[in-house]
Amino acid sequence: MAAPAGHQISSAVGKNLSDASTGGAAGVPGANKPTTFEELNRILQSRGTTLSHRIQSVLAVLEENPEDLRGFFSTCYQPLLWQIFNFDDGASGWLQSVSTGNDREAWTLLDFLSPKGPLMKAVLAADADGLMHFAFPLERLPVRTQRLLQTDPVGLNARPPYRNCVQRDANDRCHVHLGLYHYFFFWSAYYACSAARGSSSAGLAGNGRRQAHAGTHSRPQWMDWPMAGLMPGSGGQRIHPYRELL
Repeated sequence: MAAPAGHQISSAVGKNLSDASTGGAAGVPGANKPTTFEELNRILQSRGTTLSHRIQSVLAVLEENPEDLRGFFSTCYQPLLWQIFNFDDGASGWLQSVSTGNDREAWTLLDFLSPKGPLMKAVLAADADGLMHFAFPLERLPVRTQRLLQTDPVGLNARPPYRNCVQRDANDRCHVHLGLYHYFFFWSAYYACSAARGSSSAGLAGNGRRQAHAGTHSRPQWMDWPMAGLMPGSGGQRIHPYRELL
């Protein structure tokens, strides 16, 4: 009898995770290796763990639960994205923390978020099986999109990137529901466009100057370019390219 589609997907993801975990990256110490979603969330929220340990913990839990992608994403995906982007005043998400000069951690995060990495492979596998969707926060959508959700939700639902994503709730209020992959990239776009990140751009520019005197490894360019033109006083009435996607 043929295996269910979900089992085939999880088996393929499990193999990818297994291959990744036996590579050159340092693993999670055996005694502290998490196996459950709850353990992973505790590690993600802990202030006493390194970025590398948190990332390896995510990979370890994915590897431990290849047949329960629904459980992983329903329990851990939003806490994980909050750690990556983190928009609290005074808080520092992973993207922001690696932009302050730690090149080793920057490359670790870059590998973790790679389309060819275990996390994104799991995201795509879960999306292919239609496991779940998340509603993107209305207040973090562009003002134009918020207005169209109220005045022309049918029209908005007919064109990308919102095609077939607009749904009404029980109170007849429209929301944008996204699969895991697009949910990640909507947060990426919000991160790139967020005015809250403008105050950090000066630090990024300073780091860029220091890179000329650094070692052979330089920070990936994607960490710096999205902020260009967004700083107050930069003369920028330009529309950010990411904002065009929203």
